[in-house]
Amino acid sequence: MKKRGMTFLETITSLVIVSLGSLFLYMNISKILEERDLELARLTIVKTFIDYTEKSSRDKNIYKLDIFLDEKKIEVKNFLDKEIEKIYLPEKLFYEVVYDRKKYEVFETQTTRDGNLSKAFTLYIFNKNKKARNRLGFYTFSSSKIFKINIYINKSAGEIDLNEIITYHYSEDGQNRKGWINE
Repeated sequence: MKKRGMTFLETITSLVIVSLGSLFLYMNISKILEERDLELARLTIVKTFIDYTEKSSRDKNIYKLDIFLDEKKIEVKNFLDKEIEKIYLPEKLFYEVVYDRKKYEVFETQTTRDGNLSKAFTLYIFNKNKKARNRLGFYTFSSSKIFKINIYINKSAGEIDLNEIITYHYSEDGQNRKGWINE
């Protein structure tokens, strides 16, 4: 007599193999999508600040850049508070600005007429698990009227949690950027 079909054990084994393969594929796709979102967030933020500091240098106007951390957007306004544009950041990520040892819902800064920023600050980008993955340092050098952004990737700084970012930032490791690689 010929054997037809699969036994119960063969069916279960096949289901387990297919399920594990699907889980592995899902995890890889999730990681790739998160890396894409991190890169998109870095590029969007950096481009926005570079564009408006260059524009203020050219036309000698001041632009207000408000970073809405919980709403995950940047609003740009002219010196009369007229909205110019809203830039939306990837929704699945989290953002925190470290400035003056405080947490902000909205961080307000502006360009200067010579293309600099009114204040230097650090912006951290966190993954969906609220672990710091990117660090953007916004520097102003008023004597030379130069605006600079350093982009760092967390290579070995560890699992820095969103809720502990201010403590970490002002720690020795945070100040020395230990484990952060300049992009």
